[in-house]
Amino acid sequence: MTIFAGAFAIPSVCVDNLARTDDNTSEMPCNFVKPFLFAVLLIQSATTLALCFDRAGEEFGVDPLLLRAIASVESSMDPMAVGPDGRDLGLMQVRDIHITDLEQRFGLSITREHLFEPCFNVRMGAWVLATRIQRYGPIWEAVGSYNARSRDKRDRYIARVQAAYAQVSQQ
Repeated sequence: MTIFAGAFAIPSVCVDNLARTDDNTSEMPCNFVKPFLFAVLLIQSATTLALCFDRAGEEFGVDPLLLRAIASVESSMDPMAVGPDGRDLGLMQVRDIHITDLEQRFGLSITREHLFEPCFNVRMGAWVLATRIQRYGPIWEAVGSYNARSRDKRDRYIARVQAAYAQVSQQ
């Protein structure tokens, strides 16, 4: 039997060997499987994540690159990130105080655990940012308010997001 990973066929005996904890899987053709599958999953997850940012940006009228920049600053792109006080969650560090607003807006029952699902978190972060854009107008002021209330903290945050935005724009 053969398993398909993307466009590549992998013998099922090799897939069976993935669960082995010993290091005795170097026989051909299986010695390539673990690094190959890791690479395939990494590429697929990066592509899936890019689609999450694109779709959330389109849904809420926010630049997907800006969403990526915010996620980069907020969580270093870690979907399991938790802020220092335990209340900012996931890629976009959506604060748990938004759960009630999110439930009312989207008609869903939302738990903290939902905010660790990358696409859901990006979508909710895009919604939070869109509400800031509606409230504050100019995009950089809205970005600053995504993270901080005080002017000096906003300004520092804006500078960090602008730098991250420049980086993701070049990728």
